[in-house]
Amino acid sequence: MSTIFNDYAVIYDNVNLTGTNNSSSYNIDLYLGYSVQLKWTTQAGTPTGTIRIQVSNEDGKDNWDDIGCSIIDITTVSNILYNLGTEYYRYFRLNSDISGGTITLFADFSAKGKV
Repeated sequence: MSTIFNDYAVIYDNVNLTGTNNSSSYNIDLYLGYSVQLKWTTQAGTPTGTIRIQVSNEDGKDNWDDIGCSIIDITTVSNILYNLGTEYYRYFRLNSDISGGTITLFADFSAKGKV
């Protein structure tokens, strides 16, 4: 008999970001699907840059690919939720490249799995 479980983690807890940043990677092998929610505010200057979800089958390697629909242009205060179901890669992380200003980012993910 299979057991369904839910998982939740905070990726960034109102962290000030500028320049290029990568979050920790998250192993999603046992998840049937997951969602990532992002909320950012401006901290200093006029923010410009991007935030994206990156995925890989090789943790600890420099072999990450962007999920194309997840590339967000940062130009103002905003938030977004991505619902990603039936994904078969093993790891995901967030990548941000803030070239102007500073943003404060809250990001979390929620997942459902089956063992």
